[in-house]
Amino acid sequence: MIRLPKILVCSALLFAVAQPLFAATPDRPIHAGMTGQEAAAYMSALDGFQVQLAAAEPLVHQPVAFTIDHKGRIWVAEAYTYPIRAPEGQGRDKIVILEDTDLDGTFETRKVFAEGLNLVSGLEVGFGGVWVGAAPYFMFIPDANGDDQPDSEPQILLDGFGYQDTHETLNAFIWGPDGWLYGCHGVFTHSNVGKPGASDSERTAMNAAVWRYHPQRHEFEIFSYGTSNPWGVDFNDHGHPFITACVIPHLWHIVQGARYQRQGGRHFNPYIFEDIQTIAVHRHYAGDIRDHAWWGQEPDAPADTLAAGGGHAHCGAMVYLGDNWPSQYRNQIFMNNIHGNRVNNDKLARKGSGYVGDRAPDILLSNDKWYRGINLKYGPNGSVYLIDWYDKNACHRTNPEIWDRTNGRIYNLAYGSPDRKKVDLESMSNTELIQLHLHQNDWYVRTARRILQHRNGAHRISKSDVASLQSILNDNPDGTRRLRALWTLHALDALSSDQFRKLMHDADEYMRSWAIQLELEDKSVDADSLAVMAQMAEADDSPLVRLYLASALQRLPLDSRWQIAFALSQHAEDTDDHNLPLMYWYGIEPLVTHNTDQAMQLAAAAKIPKLVRFITRRAAVEGSSRNAVVQQLTSAEPAQQAMILDEMIRAFEGQANLQMPAAWQAAYAQLINSADAAIVDKAVKIAVLFGDRRIFPTLRTRLMDTAQPLESRKEALAILLRGQDAGAANAYQAVLSEPALRSDALKALAQVSDAKTPDKILEIYDQLSAAERTDAVGTLTSRLPYAEVLVTALADGRIARTDVHAFHIRQIQSLGNEALNASLEKAWGAIRESSADKQAKMQTFAALLADDAIQNGSRSHGRFLFDKTCGSCHKLFGNGGDVGPDITGSNRTNLDYLLQNIVDPSAVLGKDYQMSVLDLADGRVVSGLIQSETDSAVTIRTINDTQVIPKADIDDRNLSPLSMMPEGLLDTLTPEQIVDLVAYLQSPTQVSVGGPKARSTPRRAKSTARWKRKR
Repeated sequence: MIRLPKILVCSALLFAVAQPLFAATPDRPIHAGMTGQEAAAYMSALDGFQVQLAAAEPLVHQPVAFTIDHKGRIWVAEAYTYPIRAPEGQGRDKIVILEDTDLDGTFETRKVFAEGLNLVSGLEVGFGGVWVGAAPYFMFIPDANGDDQPDSEPQILLDGFGYQDTHETLNAFIWGPDGWLYGCHGVFTHSNVGKPGASDSERTAMNAAVWRYHPQRHEFEIFSYGTSNPWGVDFNDHGHPFITACVIPHLWHIVQGARYQRQGGRHFNPYIFEDIQTIAVHRHYAGDIRDHAWWGQEPDAPADTLAAGGGHAHCGAMVYLGDNWPSQYRNQIFMNNIHGNRVNNDKLARKGSGYVGDRAPDILLSNDKWYRGINLKYGPNGSVYLIDWYDKNACHRTNPEIWDRTNGRIYNLAYGSPDRKKVDLESMSNTELIQLHLHQNDWYVRTARRILQHRNGAHRISKSDVASLQSILNDNPDGTRRLRALWTLHALDALSSDQFRKLMHDADEYMRSWAIQLELEDKSVDADSLAVMAQMAEADDSPLVRLYLASALQRLPLDSRWQIAFALSQHAEDTDDHNLPLMYWYGIEPLVTHNTDQAMQLAAAAKIPKLVRFITRRAAVEGSSRNAVVQQLTSAEPAQQAMILDEMIRAFEGQANLQMPAAWQAAYAQLINSADAAIVDKAVKIAVLFGDRRIFPTLRTRLMDTAQPLESRKEALAILLRGQDAGAANAYQAVLSEPALRSDALKALAQVSDAKTPDKILEIYDQLSAAERTDAVGTLTSRLPYAEVLVTALADGRIARTDVHAFHIRQIQSLGNEALNASLEKAWGAIRESSADKQAKMQTFAALLADDAIQNGSRSHGRFLFDKTCGSCHKLFGNGGDVGPDITGSNRTNLDYLLQNIVDPSAVLGKDYQMSVLDLADGRVVSGLIQSETDSAVTIRTINDTQVIPKADIDDRNLSPLSMMPEGLLDTLTPEQIVDLVAYLQSPTQVSVGGPKARSTPRRAKSTARWKRKR
């Protein structure tokens, strides 16, 4: 144990600051690199609040997670190993216990509980030990006698947690009101979780999720799916969870079984069709700038973003339920803003089945660019503790050398003078712990519940204890106190189905809702309870209750869902609710193929349009259920026919070689004679997808007929392309002279082998726009004979070297012809460099891109170059392609970061951006990112197109170790162009497209000469 002198902690400091807090005051400008004392003294808080330094280095370092135990002590996970997991047995992470022995608000003692841990990211205490997340493991370190010494080595309860992206591992542990341990998990880390030794079939695949683990039954499950990189979850007075996240919108009301918007990748279930969006009605950043240009270098943030809340990156979540802060803060959510160096406050309000969150004044400004708040929690005196990583770097990077391992802070934020006193809930009797369920501060309630639940496992709960809790549940006039008793009785396994059924008739909608969830905890229900739920689905007027019933659907056997699902589908008033239509769908989706006829009857009667559409689409996906959809076309009104056809077309996206249902011929004969031209076009498109090629000659003629409306011709081209018309080459070539059709025709020609195509493209090449040239080069690299023409055109100057993207070079290499590759290297240049070459090149670029050069660069010209060089794949400020990630929120101001990713993009490669190479039976090679995959086809996104490739046409398929982003992107640019491009990439705001700045000839000549020498 270490005792530190008082000089290392500072006294409380009170600031009265005008609301809202969103900018540094003239006498308190943004600072950085302060001591703990200085940092606490420099903070600003809302009127009446005081900030106190509770601990700083050397008492605490690198705090990545913390919790508060039954004595009010702080347990901290210190992450020395982050961001790269150490070799097994070489971890350096610690768990330490900090204690305020004299109750003055500062911690004097430090005790190391465990060390030698590896990549720790989550921490909680209870049930006779410590629960630790350290990917790939979820562990328990027993301390049954509570002497703060581990009883044994850590016990691995689960493994398979991924750490591909080590700032998205399992995190933010917290005990839920239902007796489970909850945590978060990010989108770009891919886990396959199970007990050690479990097979894949016994494991749970997970990314982007809120999960939970039962400490006594040792069960693991995903509670909800989606979002981005959540690092904070907490519960309000009614037990409703909320999380905060980064990059995409930051605030989410979490519902059991829900699927939320994802930052990237796809839902495990391809039939989600639509996911639930944020509840935030605002953003904590301004305009199109998500991270703004201040990642990494951290210059002062733009004023508009400071006013909006500080930036997009959030860490930690606390719904305040303590008893120190003023009552208006109860049930509001608070979160750290990483780039804004502050604590944001969102006001939560009920709306429909859920909530909305709107911005309230930030409660704390650090005024310090190095403040990196990770999490925050209220404790036994109701004041709030915040852990601060404290580092000049804000952005996660895999270079371990950038982090200052010596720093770490814990602050206390209190209103006035909190009532500090010694506590030890473990020493209390059951009667005293039950009485604490009435305490205003929910810390006492949660801790008491956890202790009682643990004692129940040791058979130390009596019938009179249960009776006392039942008394609160039945008789207390405060609904939140009744809920507290309900949750604890459930955690003690002291409630029967009869009691749950009784509570389903309670006057309080929150009580009715929770009775549904808790009754279905084990995913089983008796007939009597099922009947009550069906009656509730029909008659309960609470959208919140219907939300819990929707969650319940997913936990019921399929054949037990129908009556509840039908009743829920009749609530037309739920059509525009934020959650309900989608939650209904998630529970109904597996029923569609389980019993299609019954599902179509449900769709015919449903009063929620989204349900009708989704049921129709899902049934159309499968050959076994498709006929039931087609049968409806013959008797439907035109508007209904159009809807069914639209959903069929959506269902067929990403599929090939579709089976024609028996009812189609009769339906098509009727539809083709419809007075509605749109219905005819939709029917033709579907007929082609079913393999009916009779319409192809007519469509070719329509495409080439300049008298036809342009949209009709475009539709004809799209149908020919989707139907893989092998005879359409002449038609595609015929419209190359028409600008409105040229881009689509150029891309279509890649999919049809014709010897005339390369020459036809070269004939019009000089007329093409920059985007069309990308399409043209893409087609000319798709097949060996075409690529040979392209390389010859490169050699003789008919196609400029700068028009050929490095991606195209890699595409030509994929054709596997050594003679062609040799000619290509002569015509275009070196294709693959060694690691040493890349490092040397980065140094050369860095010298070229000095600060003064960037300041003199033309951002407008840089935008032009970005559109030409990078924009086909990446978005910046809302403009560009969707092949690669949106780089608006990347670490763009850090030159090392930029050069690493541009010069050697495969060095750190995310799974979602690993390139696939498809060798096709017709001689083509297609390279790109797999967007989706069905039983019959692969949808692949190339640099300029999205193609659906039938699996039957794929001869070979390989996953490349290379990034979709190729090397050599800067090699075709002049030094001035490189400067302009990087100046735009580092721009904090969007600029107009323009040309290069006028530069003096001597300087240009000197710069170019130096460039040539270095290269």
